[in-house]
Amino acid sequence: MEMITLESIELGDSELNDLKDNVLMTMSALGLDRNNINYKHLVKLLENLFSVIGDRLDDLDGHKQEVSSLINAYDASRDKLNSSILDHLRYEDSWYEENKSLKAEIINYKRRIRTLEGKLVTQAAIVEDTDVDRSDNSSGKNTHPVHRIDVEVEGVHKDYVKVDSRNDTHTSSDLTTGAHSINTKDDDTIHELKREIIVLRIKLEKAESAYEDACSLGSQHRNEFDCQKQELLTRLSVADSHQSELMARNEQLKAELRNVSLELEELQQENATLTASTSVVPIEKSKSNSLENGIPLSEDLKTGYGDSNIFGGLADGVHVIEALNKKYHEVDSIISELKKNVTELNSTIRDCNITEAMSLDKVESITKNCVMGSTGAAFLGDNATKEPNVVFLGDSFLFGMREELASVLPSKYTPTTLRMTDATLSALLQSWSNMNAHPDHVVLSAGFVDVSYNELKSFKHELLKFCQSLTNRTRLIVMTVPFNYLLSPLSCVNLEIHRLNKFLSSLPAKFSSVQLIQLNQIDRSLIASKGMDPYYTVKARRILCSRIRNVLMTPADGPVLGLPALSS
Repeated sequence: MEMITLESIELGDSELNDLKDNVLMTMSALGLDRNNINYKHLVKLLENLFSVIGDRLDDLDGHKQEVSSLINAYDASRDKLNSSILDHLRYEDSWYEENKSLKAEIINYKRRIRTLEGKLVTQAAIVEDTDVDRSDNSSGKNTHPVHRIDVEVEGVHKDYVKVDSRNDTHTSSDLTTGAHSINTKDDDTIHELKREIIVLRIKLEKAESAYEDACSLGSQHRNEFDCQKQELLTRLSVADSHQSELMARNEQLKAELRNVSLELEELQQENATLTASTSVVPIEKSKSNSLENGIPLSEDLKTGYGDSNIFGGLADGVHVIEALNKKYHEVDSIISELKKNVTELNSTIRDCNITEAMSLDKVESITKNCVMGSTGAAFLGDNATKEPNVVFLGDSFLFGMREELASVLPSKYTPTTLRMTDATLSALLQSWSNMNAHPDHVVLSAGFVDVSYNELKSFKHELLKFCQSLTNRTRLIVMTVPFNYLLSPLSCVNLEIHRLNKFLSSLPAKFSSVQLIQLNQIDRSLIASKGMDPYYTVKARRILCSRIRNVLMTPADGPVLGLPALSS
């Protein structure tokens, strides 16, 4: 029934479905007892794994749709900006034409004003000439008996008038009346011209005021346009940065999925190796029915055969599945950050907070040799039984070491881990002292972070104090510090690590309870990294745990153990 449930799960990806089918075929080829509790637990873990993979693929499709919608929104915003720019350019052209027409009208008004001023000057000159002629006539009327008067005003001609001395009074009155009528006409013309000039000046002032208003309005619109343009360009730059960040996150997510596929293939290969030369060893009924005794495993999975070899390999497969589950939790955190950036880019997208937790209940009650705890800082308490316990204390290099050591040690050993990434030895020992633990064996892997933080002197002081504080029943196994292969071999950091390893080599001679494991065979290919945290690969963990097992099985006053030559 369990296998039917697993086969019915569809992952939505052909490659993952093929991997799932291969894993199920491998399990079927093993011929395991389906009533065994370890088999049921493994089937349950696989079911949870395939369900989580399907959920993550669905979430990835949803995020792809969200990214597509954001790209469409970005294109719409860009089109809106382009249309707004075109509108403002049209407005600017219309303002320019209006300004040009107003300037032309002002020039025409000024020309008319100059023309009218010229006419006014001409009329004033005619009036002055008329006044001069009239004064000349009035001054010479007694000396000349007869006068000839020729008056011309605006195309009107007077006939000659002959006046003798007897008609002087009549002639003088006629001249006065004619001059008064001429002056009246000239004054009317001047007043009319002045009124027209005043009207034209008022129009000119209005035109200049309208021109100034149009210029101020144009400058105001131009400033508003510049502000809106700058704002839209800023928003577009922010949208471009968010889009590039989303694309980078998408590529990172694809890389994580490829890594998961590779690890699934590695799981398939490890399960396939379990099918070679297996034999069933009968177990006594009293032992098989007891959960406390568990399933007997061989001390070394490389050389053991029978059921112990099979279930030891299955335990390794379970550990790999747990690592894959943690990988998916990391992918889930990346997806959460991606959704947060999407929410900041467009407020219309609702907040998405994905929180998932998977609990593995009653794992330690099933078997003592398949401990499925987290790789972080584990709870360390006093062991209620008399079974020897081993504690891993150190930095990120202890990733997966507890599970690997549990697979090669006898079932009476109980390994636990206190692992703190990016922590110095003083921080590790402070957390250790707060837990008040008294283990039989302590495996220490520290110093890499201390050298990076230039805390080598403090590391030596704290390590010597820790060695002196150990009781007779506690045994310390110290692993030397691996080199930083991201730097040059002659860098200051690697030189400090070399000096630190020389100091660690001198500890077994000073303290009888200290054993040393050299890492002279660990090279660049056996060290990986997750972000900024380095850790040992599966092959390196297998080699180191084999050496730790040999140290645990030897007396306390044994020699310093180095790593053997690497085998393929």
